[in-house]
Amino acid sequence: MKLAGVMVAATMAVTLAATCVTGLIDQSSTAVARACGARIAAVAAAEYADGCVVNSDRILTGLTVPGNVRMIVFGTAPGNGGTTHCTGMYTIQYNDGRNETYFTIAPLGADGPGPARGSPLTLYPGRYVIHISIRPVDGRMMALIGPEAD
Repeated sequence: MKLAGVMVAATMAVTLAATCVTGLIDQSSTAVARACGARIAAVAAAEYADGCVVNSDRILTGLTVPGNVRMIVFGTAPGNGGTTHCTGMYTIQYNDGRNETYFTIAPLGADGPGPARGSPLTLYPGRYVIHISIRPVDGRMMALIGPEAD
């Protein structure tokens, strides 16, 4: 009988420890995702506020979007059942269904060819080298983000 009680207590202790470790890992990954989005937005805002110098470029290396993130989307905001193109915002969508939306002073968009230029940019889990450049799109200056896999 004592052995059964000890086994139940040990199982509860291991389960509690595993739950705590999982929670700490998720909190750490959430902080990494927020830091990744904030770093891109802060550099884009600084470049944009620096006078919108045409052909201004900045490269960020070693940015990681962690595995608990479904995607980070720059230049969009969650709307009624979908997303809305909004260049002054970015959204972090987590695998557990949470969404976090942040504002920035710089209009953000993808650095791509033709009509893709200035459209929302989506980053999925992985490591990236990010190129940020200030360029005119449809007559107004935007911080264009060009990702490359690292």
